[in-house]
Amino acid sequence: MTAKPASPEQSGKRWRSVAGLVLGLLLLGGAVWLLASPERDLSDSWSAIRSASPWLITAVLVLPLLNVLATAGTFHALTRRYGRVGFGEMIGLITAARLLNYLPLRPGLVGRVAYHKRVNGIRVTDSARVIVESIVLSIVGLAMLAVAAIAIPTAGLWVLAVPVALAVSVAFVGRRLTTGARWPWLAWAAAWRYADMLVWALRYAAVFAVQGEQLEPVHAAGLAVVSQVALLVPIAGNGLGIREWAVGWASAWLGAAGASKSVAAVSSAGLLGDVINRSAELVLAVPLGLIAVAWAARRVRKSGTADNPQESTGYEA
Repeated sequence: MTAKPASPEQSGKRWRSVAGLVLGLLLLGGAVWLLASPERDLSDSWSAIRSASPWLITAVLVLPLLNVLATAGTFHALTRRYGRVGFGEMIGLITAARLLNYLPLRPGLVGRVAYHKRVNGIRVTDSARVIVESIVLSIVGLAMLAVAAIAIPTAGLWVLAVPVALAVSVAFVGRRLTTGARWPWLAWAAAWRYADMLVWALRYAAVFAVQGEQLEPVHAAGLAVVSQVALLVPIAGNGLGIREWAVGWASAWLGAAGASKSVAAVSSAGLLGDVINRSAELVLAVPLGLIAVAWAARRVRKSGTADNPQESTGYEA
């Protein structure tokens, strides 16, 4: 039996995805080339990195794992009403998907949907609804973080905790007053998504601190917003290359860490900071992602049909 040839639309999508990966790699290579150019004197930054506190280096490496945790929490809250999915199980799926999404056609996204259908008995339409809801919550989370960041200079850092505290309170009250209602789980998901944004802000504060630069909280939050917008650009997987340049330009535009304010300039600290961020992601994403991919593949092989899904494992919230 011969394989069915791909339609022109499928072939075009495949080529656009490959072109996006190539573009992302070129942009990332261009960022490294610019940072290595003689015009960019980064001797002070490299000296600061070599003498950085081990705790600070550990934070740069570990904080991406908190992003995985928060993302898993978001999708667990949105997905569990359609099928039995363990929290630990969702962490494994998100870990695998993040690595696979660097490849063309974002196989991590497709694979996770297929996994839910095969193992958890969740319909593809329901998984698609969850994806749309997560995107909407990302936009809402970005808006809340932007508003909180603007309020920091007058209200103080405590204002960053207001949205997540409000969402958690709504979720708790909703679960006590209603049975089977959808909106309390949406509130839980919103709290997880906003927490994810806060972790991104901490990551930028950490990578600037590693370079010996003091990043104001409002600037850290602003860079977190910019990075998340870059991740939504459907060109390269996980915003490869695009995010680095977006953060470099935004750092200059915001005047972060003493950079000269300019819409045309690229901040060396911002560009180097996100290159470090990307490197920290990959240091753990590759080995953990490969382990998670193998785990997910084994569960799919051992599972029954979509009509008789295998019992999920992991913590059930």
